[in-house]
Amino acid sequence: MTRTLLFLALVFVAAPSRAQAPRTSTPVEAESADDHARRDRVYARIGDRAVRVGDIEDALAAQTPFQQARYRDDPAKLREFADRLVELEVLAAEARKRQLAAAPRVRELVESNLVQLLMRHAIDERVTPQSIPDADVRAYFDAHADDFSRPELVRASHVLVATQAEATSLLESCRTMDIAAFRQAARDRSLDNETNQTGGDLRYFTRDGRPQGNAGSPVEEAIATATFAITDVGSCAALPVQVGERWSVIKLTGRRPAESTPYETSSEGIRRRLWREKRDHELEVLVAEIRSRVRVSQRNELLRFVDIAPPNPAELAHRHGDAPELPRADRQHGNPLERPRPAAMH
Repeated sequence: MTRTLLFLALVFVAAPSRAQAPRTSTPVEAESADDHARRDRVYARIGDRAVRVGDIEDALAAQTPFQQARYRDDPAKLREFADRLVELEVLAAEARKRQLAAAPRVRELVESNLVQLLMRHAIDERVTPQSIPDADVRAYFDAHADDFSRPELVRASHVLVATQAEATSLLESCRTMDIAAFRQAARDRSLDNETNQTGGDLRYFTRDGRPQGNAGSPVEEAIATATFAITDVGSCAALPVQVGERWSVIKLTGRRPAESTPYETSSEGIRRRLWREKRDHELEVLVAEIRSRVRVSQRNELLRFVDIAPPNPAELAHRHGDAPELPRADRQHGNPLERPRPAAMH
């Protein structure tokens, strides 16, 4: 039973419903009469159902070339493979007897696979990463150069005090402090309420004071200029810096050199991004076309009656998608209503 359950994912798609008409492994090509008769030979009967030679061939065709070689070269393994198909049909017969085909989960799986099959036939067979022209990939790289480079960044902590005299006195003692001690001084003395509880940490920023990733408030231009003038990490600015009516003592705590990702390294990620965008566009066009000829009515006011149970604490620790959506690129299996998060490009 265990080996049968492990085998279900393989044969459920490959194995047909065993009606009397045989399947062909090459439907585009006409079969000869002899080949048709060979494939129609009944390997096993389970009630009114049959497993034919053609069914076994079709299931084998879904295997990798390596797996196919194992079955081709080992009659015992081929027998085991065929017997598993029979076991599957035995289980399927019992499931039909218990009328499980009408279960909501079965209908959900059938509809999920139908949507995936429609997507494959309508879009995925022609919209592939390889279908994106090299010129489009290059044009995207050139138009988004900033996305593939990072300017030089520095990190600093500072202590903001009320007067120049106090700042000058503090600077003399801070020159001999290590970073940890300096940050403690910021907690004890800094008037900057945004940073004093984090040891005066200004995090990483650019020469014009923009925070890394544009997350957070910009750094004062005078502080940014003075920080970039510091040579060694752990050293302080030569002089206190005036910030409005107050004065800042600055210590350099980190430096990151400028970086850039070349086109050759970025092109594959760009290609896949453009493919996803094109595929999503094709999906929107397909849905719009179908909706134009299929009568669809929705009562959005009824959404207020939807009762959503609160998650338990364990579920809150996991990251989930924001909303159910139609199938997106890079998803081959699973619920077609789920959208994967965009992959990082570099």
